[in-house]
Amino acid sequence: MTWFTQQVMEIPESLKAHMSLTDPLLQSAEAKGAITGLLMLPEGPVLMVARPINGSNTKAPIRGS
Repeated sequence: MTWFTQQVMEIPESLKAHMSLTDPLLQSAEAKGAITGLLMLPEGPVLMVARPINGSNTKAPIRGS
């Protein structure tokens, strides 16, 4: 039994709405180090993880999430 398949899927518009520098999901990740959880979209639930992106030195400025 196969539990998953490898297929290309379009990103739902409802998820694209969260891909903004002003979205609380990405701002919280930068402030708190990481944020995880379940995002309820009209298309169904999505597991989310947002972590800050920085260099090998964890004290370097955050470059994004």
